[in-house]
Amino acid sequence: MRTFNTLITVFALMIIFSSSTACKENRAEETPGSKVVTEHLGPLAPPIAPPVFSDNGWHMAYVTEREHGMCVYKDGELSPAYEAIAEGTPLFSPGGKRMVYAVLKSGKWHIIVDGEKGDAYDGIGKIAFSPDGKRVAYVAQKGAKIHAVVDGKEGPGYEMIMENTPVFSFDSKRLAYSAKKGNKAYVIVDGEEG
Repeated sequence: MRTFNTLITVFALMIIFSSSTACKENRAEETPGSKVVTEHLGPLAPPIAPPVFSDNGWHMAYVTEREHGMCVYKDGELSPAYEAIAEGTPLFSPGGKRMVYAVLKSGKWHIIVDGEKGDAYDGIGKIAFSPDGKRVAYVAQKGAKIHAVVDGKEGPGYEMIMENTPVFSFDSKRLAYSAKKGNKAYVIVDGEEG
């Protein structure tokens, strides 16, 4: 059954990407007076990584390669070109309103959140959206120090931040991660070492 589902998925993607043009549908709820608007988006850029969809299915993005570098293609628009785009990105927020991805530019890594480029780092680790989609946190390396960056604000440097952190609370108000400095381990909750 799994093989059959995989084949169906591959076949569907072949149909989608074999077309030379794409259309975008602005969905409207089926209520009296509503209408569906269709726009011509032009040629599709060929993907070099599998596409990702927002959880509501309204947005799609994937990484593509153009003559000047790698780009993210989202809903008919291409990002600027970069040296590289991190594996596992782009990511959509819960609800699909926001998107984040990591890019390499001039030898430094940056996070792009909603089209805005963040600070330069030597490396980028786990990226997480809060459950309500309003907050973004990620792990970033600057020199020998590893930082948690929350809503664009860099936290203190550690030797290591544990895998699979940072994590947001279910209500999106709190954030925690585990870190190591010297021979001590810490749990940092809302920016406070505990």
